[in-house]
Formats: sequence, structure tokens, C-alpha cells
Amino acid sequence: MLRATTSVQRWIMAFLAFLLVSTGCARSVPLQSLSGLDDGALATGNASLVKRQNDNLVVDWADRGPLLNKGNGFVCAFSQTNYQIWAANNNQNPQSIWTQYDDLAAQGWDDDMYISGAGDEDDDADNEPAYGTDIDDALEGLGSDPENWGKISALHANNWVWNDVEYEATGADYQQVVYPVGGILAADVNFSPAAASYGTRPPLERWSDVAYLQWEAMCAQFSRSVRDLSAILRVHVVNKQSAAWIIASVKNYDSRMGNAPRARMPTWANRITFGIETEEARVLLGTPNGSGGAFLLNTHKDQLGLKRISEVVVWDYEGSVIDGPRESMGLCMAFIVEDV
Repeated sequence: MLRATTSVQRWIMAFLAFLLVSTGCARSVPLQSLSGLDDGALATGNASLVKRQNDNLVVDWADRGPLLNKGNGFVCAFSQTNYQIWAANNNQNPQSIWTQYDDLAAQGWDDDMYISGAGDEDDDADNEPAYGTDIDDALEGLGSDPENWGKISALHANNWVWNDVEYEATGADYQQVVYPVGGILAADVNFSPAAASYGTRPPLERWSDVAYLQWEAMCAQFSRSVRDLSAILRVHVVNKQSAAWIIASVKNYDSRMGNAPRARMPTWANRITFGIETEEARVLLGTPNGSGGAFLLNTHKDQLGLKRISEVVVWDYEGSVIDGPRESMGLCMAFIVEDV
């Protein structure tokens, strides 16, 4: 299996560990707790991918340590400049090496984009996000316009060549929806090369790298700056680890607030907002569906500037029974982005 990004991943992990020790962010975190920063999280409404969520994983809040440590590492990294990172890591640049949209095609990714209103109503319906209108209230609450969007996809459908060797495509599929009003990036369908059962994973495989290039391309279409990014949404979360910790964070919130245990998850109307100083926010940042956004901000500082996640908003657009079947839930997270 081709893994050209391994060395880059190693020094990013080392850098995060250094930050925990040297910047006042230390939480007695051993280096190994920052491993596994893969951001190929699954957040989709596609029924063929929902099958990956095949059981109701239950987690104990007492076991939050590894995710909390990872979230702490990301939070510490948000405020670090590239110069500080170079000085701490033997002059190695932590920024993503994938900065050109053409890099996608060169590694087998077949791209497509659609802007709402570009065709008639039937065209819009055919190309609408997998989640449809399920998060319109959230989009409006975040200051966006649900009717003004652009959808961009990258399907790993083509064989690709690396160092004169041809490799088979994986069938991976990354689709994001960009809302120019309000600067929102919403993960729609995300099936990573790591999750594929065939083909060879390309060096350009991380959600954070592909999603950033998609965000940049759509910003160009809408004549917006990439620095307008204000929120990263994970919609219909079905990754079983992420889903379990979303539910656990809600239960822990009720417990520490002295609330009676709730029967249903909160809808957007009574959403729960965790400030980044809370353990709940940092645990969720450490989940598979949270790590991608943190990686995107920390490895694209040259383009985005210094940004951080300030809040994590949790809701369920179905208002589902809190301990009900996960596949029928509408779990969502919004990671609110602001300048450092």
C-alpha cells in the first residue's frame, strides 16, 4: 500500500506533542495518545455507506482520555504560526503539500461541481445535497442561505500514475457543499480511500486536503475569499465512534448541569453549544468526524491564516430517541471557526 504521506504525518504528531509540553497546554499527554490522526471520517446520508454503522456503540465518559488528549493537541496547534512550528520541528513545514486543484486529477480523482440555480428546478433537485433540506434551520441560524449553495465532488475513479507506476483507483468519494453566504463548508458524502476495499490509496487521500481544495475551488466560483470560512458542518454522522461520543457528550452535559436525563436528542431549536474550553468540545474535536476540520485548519495556515475552532454545536435534525437505532438518527455537529 502506497503511503507517501507517512513522514509528514509523523512530524505533525511530533509537533502536536511538543505543543502540549511547551506551550502551557500540557495535560499529561503521552506521545502515543496523539497517533491515529487520520481524518477519513464518514459523514454521509448515502444509504450504501450508512451500512458501516451496524451497531449502537456505547461509550463511557470515563474513557474519554485519548480523544480529549487529541482535542487538546489540536487546540494548542491552532494558535501556532508556521515560524513557531519550524523552530520546534527542525525547520520542517507542517503545511499541506497539496495546494493545486490539478493535484486531484493527477492522482485519479474525477471532479464535478454544480451551483444551485445553474439549471432549472429539476437540475437543482438532481444535484441537491444528500441531506436535502434537513439542516435548513441550522444553516439559517448560522447566518447562511440554504437556497444558495455549490456542490463539489471528487470520485477516485481513474487509475493513476506515481513514479512511473500505474495504480488502480479505490472508488473513494468526497463530496462537500459550500454555502457562500456565511462561509460554510458542509461534509455531504465522504468515503475515504482508507475505507475502500480495493485499489491503492493515493498520497492525496486525506479528507482535510481534498476538502480544502474543494473549498478553494468553490470560493473561486462564488468570488469569495478562502479566509471567509466560518463553520465546518458534519451532517448525518454515522461513524460509530463519533456518533457514540456525540451522545455521550450530551448525556455528560445533562449530568453536570443537573438536568434530568433526556429521552431525545436536541433538535437545532434547542441545540447544545459547547465552548472550546469544555471537555465535551475537545472530546468531539478528537473524534474521526472532528479531527478532519482541525487538520484542515492546522495544515492550511498559509491559505486560511491563523484560525481556530471556538465552539462545537451538537443537534439531531430528527430529534431522535437518544438511545435509539443509530442508522435512523440525524446526528450533526457544527464546528464554529474564527480568527485566532
